[in-house]
Amino acid sequence: MSSDQKEAANVGVFTAIEHAEYGHPASVLRLVERPMSEVEPGPHDALVRVSKRPIHPGDLLMIAGDKRGGRAAPIPAGAPRTPGFEGVGVIEKLGSNAAHQGQFAVGQRVMFLSGMGRTWATYSKVPVTSLVAVPDEVSDAVAAQILINTMTAQVVLRAGHNALPVPELPVTVIQTAAGSSVMRIVTALGQKIGLTMIRLVRTRAGAELLEASLPGAPVIATEASGWQEQVRSAMGSRPVHVIFDAVGAALVDDLTSLLSDGGTVVNFGWLGTGAPDLSGFAPRGLAFKGVVFTEWMNFSLAEQKQHRDMAMQLAKEAPHVFAIAGEYPLADFRKAIEHASGPGKNGVVLLTSQVGL
Repeated sequence: MSSDQKEAANVGVFTAIEHAEYGHPASVLRLVERPMSEVEPGPHDALVRVSKRPIHPGDLLMIAGDKRGGRAAPIPAGAPRTPGFEGVGVIEKLGSNAAHQGQFAVGQRVMFLSGMGRTWATYSKVPVTSLVAVPDEVSDAVAAQILINTMTAQVVLRAGHNALPVPELPVTVIQTAAGSSVMRIVTALGQKIGLTMIRLVRTRAGAELLEASLPGAPVIATEASGWQEQVRSAMGSRPVHVIFDAVGAALVDDLTSLLSDGGTVVNFGWLGTGAPDLSGFAPRGLAFKGVVFTEWMNFSLAEQKQHRDMAMQLAKEAPHVFAIAGEYPLADFRKAIEHASGPGKNGVVLLTSQVGL
């Protein structure tokens, strides 16, 4: 029996990370014990013993109350919030209806994405409809980060497709923050459908690392002088109607010089500093399109299944796309957050807890 199981069975509590106010994550987060009654599954739920969960940039923005992470809803007094929507683990218990359906079994390994997930904890109550079985070929470290990042990548690709004047190949696309977890998936999926990708990263060291870990498309460092000319050289005579961007800010000004008239910047993050000058957008018919991963919920059920199947196949065939920057026990969450917030990391930072029997 693992230490987490003993914790739950012998004491009736589980470990969680929580915050009662918004602020800098390292300051407002606390490691606490909570009663197991809080995660007792309802008829349509499962109790999942969580082994790994990612630290997404959006998680940290939400904890900080930063508007880039969405609206910061008030945290009621006496009801602290546990972060995390995504994770992987083992089913510990099934609700009565869920057990009767027979789709999942106690002891089965699953990944999940749930608005009520509270995954930065050793145990999580999850609706059975949010569970996805994990095949043996996919590790916990990969499974923990598949869902949100893949959903975001699919939303980005759909927005790019819709922005094309003629949605036919050949298509050349520029990516910023190309070493980020989402953009690595965008690259892999984009290449599968025949897109020509030109990838931008901040540093030369980051460019070398990305080229070594995910070859197949040019990588250009924006810290180098004349990087725009390097991009134009990679473009050749091909127009660029779409840029996939996760940096925003002042970099947008440099990107628009590479974009064809009528083109679109598809943005899903704001990692940069400074304010862009958008005064040239209207005269050139340019568009700035913001997207968020929850738009994926509006896709048809058939499309959602297709995307999940594609992601699982990618995880089996090319697990290196889902890079892991580091793993930290829940108790070391401050070190994990420092790593996740710092520059130059390659992949996702994971919080871990023991699941083994």
